[in-house]
Amino acid sequence: MYRKKSILLLTAAFFVISACNFSSFGGINLEAPPTANAGGQSPTTSQPAVTAPTIQPPGGRPAVTLPSSASNGPTLTPPPNAAPSGSSASDKTEPTLSNINTSTTEAYYHDNGCGPTTVTISADATDDSGQVSQVWVDYQYISMSSGVGGNQWFRVNLQDYGNNYYEGSIDLTQDADGELQGNDGTLQYQVYAMDAAGNTRVVPDGFIYGVTALPCFPQAQPPGGGSSNALSISNVVATPSDVVYYGNCTTENTNLNIQATIDPLSEIASATIYYAYASNGTFGNYSTAMFQLGIGDYAGDINVGGEAEYAMSMLGTDSGTVDAYIHVEGFNGDTVDSNLISVAVLPCGGTVGQPPQPPASSIAKGNGTLYNNFSLDLGDGDGDDVIFSQTSSDGSQLLSVWGTELKVDLQADIEACKTSIDTGNTFGAVSINPQDIVCYKTGSGNYGYLVINGFFLDLNDPSQSYVDISYETEVMP
Repeated sequence: MYRKKSILLLTAAFFVISACNFSSFGGINLEAPPTANAGGQSPTTSQPAVTAPTIQPPGGRPAVTLPSSASNGPTLTPPPNAAPSGSSASDKTEPTLSNINTSTTEAYYHDNGCGPTTVTISADATDDSGQVSQVWVDYQYISMSSGVGGNQWFRVNLQDYGNNYYEGSIDLTQDADGELQGNDGTLQYQVYAMDAAGNTRVVPDGFIYGVTALPCFPQAQPPGGGSSNALSISNVVATPSDVVYYGNCTTENTNLNIQATIDPLSEIASATIYYAYASNGTFGNYSTAMFQLGIGDYAGDINVGGEAEYAMSMLGTDSGTVDAYIHVEGFNGDTVDSNLISVAVLPCGGTVGQPPQPPASSIAKGNGTLYNNFSLDLGDGDGDDVIFSQTSSDGSQLLSVWGTELKVDLQADIEACKTSIDTGNTFGAVSINPQDIVCYKTGSGNYGYLVINGFFLDLNDPSQSYVDISYETEVMP
């Protein structure tokens, strides 16, 4: 159901980015991708069909194409062009692609100890001729905030399993390391289908789907305790040692303090606590520096109360553990790690082992790159909800579509956004800054929030401007 609502343009400045200064993203230089050629590609080994959460394809966006390269500065490389249409004079109809699913919205690279390292992509492909000759996925890795990636497009063929169903898998441990270089990023992809006459369909056309790609390093599983030739860690104590809390707390402990004795003092260059949140999987690669308390004694604090709510929501639960270890580096290059420390994490009022209650609704999650004047469905499947607009040399906005209500807020939490939106003072357009959290209520009445992970403004060619976002929407049954 579509609801018409006029879009109020609000003029609000947030920062100025020079047309030639791209330091916010490390000066991304992305190579032009190769021209796609469906022939000669060897299909990868496909996995058996799985029950996968659906990432809703954006619907109803303006008929636009990916922008061409700008004359100044680095620009995002468009995906490889589809193979040209065949010479058949009678068949000019492209195949149809539908039901595009992924096995996960978040995957890991470098190591398999943090969660899934494979993204399985499936789609239904049909053609009026009755013959689809090939279905494939072109993908790349890019980190907007760190300025790396985008150097190469990769391809995986989807295998035909019959009944118009195609499926293939991307193994992030094979190629993400060289592209993302240890940074958080996004696996961006498009799905292609070609018929026997060479007619080709791409979905999405003029946009790019995304799956979060995260590094998996030993933070969640340290190399092991003990001492190096010159350094040692002993007397490791966590306070509290049993449970630390988050949420609407009053007297509960929301801070986790970790102390240890590190020797010898004269050899210590740095001491750092590395940690992650865990439940049915692991989220985050956090770190906090330790400070010296006395001779040989170091301490550091983990702000569980400020971090765990978002981490647990990303893990799809309300309780879990915070897993940490101490990493020490010496002036002479020696290093040493403590054993793993694990402390239960609960919402205030919870009990150890309390299972999460099944929600009455489903949560749609997604992320990706949104170009200037492009629109996006925020996961409820009822048409596009927001448009990114670079309005001037010093301002960018999100504009509502079909009655979406917007409001910049402080908490990446759906329930908090419901309360904030329902108090009023919502807008049809909001100015955005990096790391902003924008609460919303779609025209269909579904609440959620999106995070502005970063963006790039090209003042000479606004069509090259883009914003990197992630979102969560509670879709009511």
